[in-house]
Amino acid sequence: MKNFTSTCILLLCSIALFAQKIDYNTVIIDKSADSTVLNAMGLSPYEEKLVQLAWQNYPSSEIYTSKVRIAEKKISLERFSWTDDVKASFNFNQRNIQQGLSSNPDEVGNNFFPWYNFGIGVTVGSFVQTPIRTSIAKEELDIANASLNQHKLSIRAEVLKRYKNHQLMLELLKIRTQAVEDAYSTHLLITRDFEKGAGTLEEFIKSAAAYNAATEAKLIAEKNVQESKITLEEMIGIKVEEVGK
Repeated sequence: MKNFTSTCILLLCSIALFAQKIDYNTVIIDKSADSTVLNAMGLSPYEEKLVQLAWQNYPSSEIYTSKVRIAEKKISLERFSWTDDVKASFNFNQRNIQQGLSSNPDEVGNNFFPWYNFGIGVTVGSFVQTPIRTSIAKEELDIANASLNQHKLSIRAEVLKRYKNHQLMLELLKIRTQAVEDAYSTHLLITRDFEKGAGTLEEFIKSAAAYNAATEAKLIAEKNVQESKITLEEMIGIKVEEVGK
């Protein structure tokens, strides 16, 4: 009974896994999609706009799309490739024709019919090779579509990853900016106490070091913000400030 139950559970899990087929048309949502639809799917309209821009402007997207179009055209070419082996022949008996058209009754020739003949020949092997070539072309189309779908997933993952990283860098910059303000206030207070003789030199040095360290960390955070912004704009093709316009 226990084994039977385990088998049923495994079978149900397998069915569920097969049912979870990805609809690659939803990986890149069309830019005309309504915001209510995106919200219903649990998607952020702003993030989806970034994905759409990346798909639209990143050069490799057109490369993969073109490969699919080429593979589709190749199937049509292979289906009619047998016509390349079609050979037509035409010949005529010039002597018979000349004698047959001659106005001199004394000229009697071998007027055999037909005066000319026409023929078409096709290589038998082409009828065997054409279906195989067409099948190969279809497989190449499947590969091109699979590569395109994989690229869609990669574009989506990469642009969202870069966007999240940019958001993180912005938040860290806020923290570093606040840390600089706090360190400056503390250093200013200790400096005043030190000038009045109420503070020690050690306290003054420590506060100055803390303020300098906070300032340095803020500069690094500002650099990280700019770099994360650049890497995001590399994919979407426009300035981040222009996304909402």
